[in-house]
Amino acid sequence: MFLVLFAFWFNSNLTKNTLISFQLAKLGLIGILSGFLFLLKPNLVSIPFSILIFLGFSYYFRREEGFESFGKKIIILITGTIFPILIFSVYFFLKGSFFDFYEAVITYNLLYSSSSPITTKLFSILNGLNFIYSLFIIAFAGWCLWIVSVLLNKNQKDKRFSLLFIVSISLPIEILLTGFSGRGYGHYFMSWLPICAILATYFIYELMENLGGKFQISLYNKISNIKPFIILTLILALFIVPSVSMIGSNIIAFSKLPQKDTCLDIIENQTSTQDYVLMWGAETKYNFLTGRKSPTKYTYQYPILNVGYNQPEKMRFISEVKKNRPMLIIDTSATNDIIPPLNKTKRDEWSNINNNQYDEIFENFFNYIEVNYKMITKLNESRWDPTIRIKNCKIGNYSTARSLYVGLET
Repeated sequence: MFLVLFAFWFNSNLTKNTLISFQLAKLGLIGILSGFLFLLKPNLVSIPFSILIFLGFSYYFRREEGFESFGKKIIILITGTIFPILIFSVYFFLKGSFFDFYEAVITYNLLYSSSSPITTKLFSILNGLNFIYSLFIIAFAGWCLWIVSVLLNKNQKDKRFSLLFIVSISLPIEILLTGFSGRGYGHYFMSWLPICAILATYFIYELMENLGGKFQISLYNKISNIKPFIILTLILALFIVPSVSMIGSNIIAFSKLPQKDTCLDIIENQTSTQDYVLMWGAETKYNFLTGRKSPTKYTYQYPILNVGYNQPEKMRFISEVKKNRPMLIIDTSATNDIIPPLNKTKRDEWSNINNNQYDEIFENFFNYIEVNYKMITKLNESRWDPTIRIKNCKIGNYSTARSLYVGLET
């Protein structure tokens, strides 16, 4: 996002003597980068969308160019954006996985986002504000300051105008797009950071400019010259105090984690590198760390557990598990409320307590697990470490918060 913003700022500040072909080439590059943004995360389209709005604003209100020049810029920007998307689409089509690509990028994302009510979406936005509230307060002040200055027609000839226009339009769009998913995971809100960083910088710069010009201080300055230092100290405090608190809480949390991941141990002890291991949930890192393959392409099951998801894909998941017969299945539902437990009793409690649901087609899968697999131990982060022995399983004392199943011999 920073690269797209920088490229646009650089392009918008080119002199009128710059060759028009060079300006259009820069817009094409911005379009290509915007296409990569979409492929990386679809909600990042707030930046290219804001650029389109700016180009339309410049043509309609400023009248600095003719319609033909304006049209060329729009076409080149859109073409550049489509280009990497088209390249990736052709690549996946040649590999025979274009429809899988479409399912993952478009179908699942729409289902994933539409499944949450409006109240959940609003709470996810509030959760994002909580992550970066210090930065957001200053950025929002910068946003308000810029809006006021535009309404007063003070800075439209400022070299920063185009960049500030883009980020000011992008901020509310990005907030809405991020909140649309209805999930408040911390990494979802990383897309706010470039926008907020620019707006916060603008606000601090304007504040320092209006409170004493150059920021130079000595013991012999008059008290009025200390105002910028006081204001800057207060602003820094907004960042430092919550940051220290957050770092401290994270240190405490990490210190309580087990020094040894016993889940890795049991996978390595119970399986070989030729065996399949199914992580029932979203803990795909264990497949990677242990070098064990997943028996299905759905290494995490969020898509297929969505009631509105493609039925044939759900059947595909079940058939792949039955075909590849994973040696070990690790049920991570105890630490993930979205995942239904494999155990029927717990699954009934899960459905009633959390008001969750899953497609009835999975009853076939659960029955298959019940008939062909049995739990060998329950690893619980508690004061007791159960030891359960079954034939050909080397079980020791483990402690985590997951249930494990191992395949029965046939």
